[in-house]
Amino acid sequence: MPMILLQTLSSTLSRYPHITSALPFSSFLLFFRLVAQLRTHLAWYRSPYDCDGPPVSLPSDVQSFIAAALSVSPSLVGELWDVFKEFAWTSAPADGEQLSQDLVDILRQYGTPYNIGVYNLHPPTRFCLQQQCKYTEPHHAGEQRVLSESKPIHIVYFSREYGPVPAVSYSLSCRRCGSHYYPTYYVHTSSNGERHRSYFNGVPRALHVATHVFIEASVCQLFTNATVCAWVSFTNNARIYNLEHEDACSHFPTAWSNDPLLTTTIVSDAFFIFALLRDCHERATNLTLKNDGDQSTRLEAALHARTAALIGPGREGWNHVCERCCATKMDDNGQSYIMRAAVMDGVTVGRPCCKVLNCQGELPSQRARYCERHADMDKTCVVVGCTVLAPSGFKTCLEPSHRELEDSASHSALFQLRRRLERLRKSTIEVEGQAVEDELVDVDADGREHNPPHDKEDEGTVMVNTGLAGPSAPEDHQSLQMEIVTECPTKSDEGNVRPRARFGRRRTHNEQLVVATCGVIVGRATFFGSEGIDGSRKFLHALYPTQKSLPQVLFYDNACQFKKHVMHIKDQHFDNCAMPVDPFHAKTKHKETDLFCGQYCNAALFPDLIVGNRWRFNASAAEMTNAWFGGFHAMTREMRPARYDFFLDEMIKLRNRMIVTELQLANTNPVDIPHELLL
Repeated sequence: MPMILLQTLSSTLSRYPHITSALPFSSFLLFFRLVAQLRTHLAWYRSPYDCDGPPVSLPSDVQSFIAAALSVSPSLVGELWDVFKEFAWTSAPADGEQLSQDLVDILRQYGTPYNIGVYNLHPPTRFCLQQQCKYTEPHHAGEQRVLSESKPIHIVYFSREYGPVPAVSYSLSCRRCGSHYYPTYYVHTSSNGERHRSYFNGVPRALHVATHVFIEASVCQLFTNATVCAWVSFTNNARIYNLEHEDACSHFPTAWSNDPLLTTTIVSDAFFIFALLRDCHERATNLTLKNDGDQSTRLEAALHARTAALIGPGREGWNHVCERCCATKMDDNGQSYIMRAAVMDGVTVGRPCCKVLNCQGELPSQRARYCERHADMDKTCVVVGCTVLAPSGFKTCLEPSHRELEDSASHSALFQLRRRLERLRKSTIEVEGQAVEDELVDVDADGREHNPPHDKEDEGTVMVNTGLAGPSAPEDHQSLQMEIVTECPTKSDEGNVRPRARFGRRRTHNEQLVVATCGVIVGRATFFGSEGIDGSRKFLHALYPTQKSLPQVLFYDNACQFKKHVMHIKDQHFDNCAMPVDPFHAKTKHKETDLFCGQYCNAALFPDLIVGNRWRFNASAAEMTNAWFGGFHAMTREMRPARYDFFLDEMIKLRNRMIVTELQLANTNPVDIPHELLL
């Protein structure tokens, strides 16, 4: 408290000796600190038309709480308020925020018995916002109706500094239109009769994530930063927070009837709500959701809408250029032009999808194997290529070799590993090194074979339990799906055909990225069946809808096949775009005897790509980006499509912003080309 205020307080106290004799000076200071902390809450006890000044008297619950905290009688607190309310009100911070750990402890110990929380959250308005809700009475004619029927509920407020603390959330209602107002949004009836929740402008200080849960926006920001920079999953963000605030959890009042532990679901919902609110704030719009179903259902439409808005030129950074991805050149006529460069590549990150190859229909549930359109196929035998119906209670038909695959032991991960080890030992003894090469195959993070040695069908899938692995834990590691080859154990080892079954779900094949050579990601698409050439062509058409928008140079590890395809179908969209194979893949994956590749896709054919003895652009930008992007594989493998797409796009947006900041610090002059010049 400033010295001048202390002097004023001392002067006032001297006129009330009976109060000074009953209270030590430290108690007076605590009284003012508590009033300052509760200032916003106390303002709701004034008339809605009184915009200034303290309430006439303290509410009984607040008066009893302060009395308990000061160890005095409520009547003395009432007298303190009568004498010092103007002084206490004007000396308090405008936002009423003066929290510290000792006040948290006092509010937690003495406030909760009187239903006063560490935070007491109210709607930001006292009046209904619906245009039709105006008074017609002469006294307030034309003014918006006052909200009423204040209802408090106990909540857990997850703060960044003090951990989970008990708090109270208040809601108000409009008697005329039936709208309900909460601290961060209000629920109203739209013109079509549906109930919607509309969020207030901006990003609130704390997000209303669930009925009894609020999370500080700063905590959401911390979780988001940890995820984008270090692949920290929702589960691990929750664990870290709970570990950091074990003391706050242990002191949380049991009578508050709310669990103070942060969960994966809460962190997940908070991430998406926070990202949506921030996105709407940046675009100067308001977030509006349907007010039915669970949180996942409510958010889905907004998540889909944001994803659709980012297709093609809608993505932030799509029109980015800087000195690391763009160069200024002179043509033969002396005219200057810019040369932009980007790299396209695929990365193995995916989610569950319909088992029908290339079907983009959404699964009705996360454990379903087919979309609603192909639901009848769920009754057929799961062996690849078999179309016979499976009897009730089975996933395979009556064919003995197919039914053998359904033995639960024969397709467990433990069985597979033991069988491989046994066959490996046997093969090594019989023919030194010969069969070993056939049995050992490359697998990805899911256990999927990159190059199955006997056929090209996808692998069978089974459900196995697994622990935590990778840069971040899977969100549902208790039932993580591992895809492995399931083959008939009675089939000859030397046979050239093995029955293969897919017991579980198919996953999308990969995410296709286009990355500027400075590292800014300019485009993303989900490829369902394979990283096909025509799929890449369609992706580039959507990403660069005009020839002017195409970069002048686009590196691609399969550029030669892409070039053959567009030449064959006479697609002239890419006529002015050089498409070399990046130097790394040209050396390691492309033969020198491939005349077409050497004639059209050798990077050395393009003099503008070389400066002295160095490449002008970093053609490995996509590989470097893939190393970061692939870290989200475990986190996204069980996400629904709406959350999957939104999450990856949000990670890309945030990383792009970090890269642009780094480019600014490196004096590479990053700018955005106006869209109208490219479209």
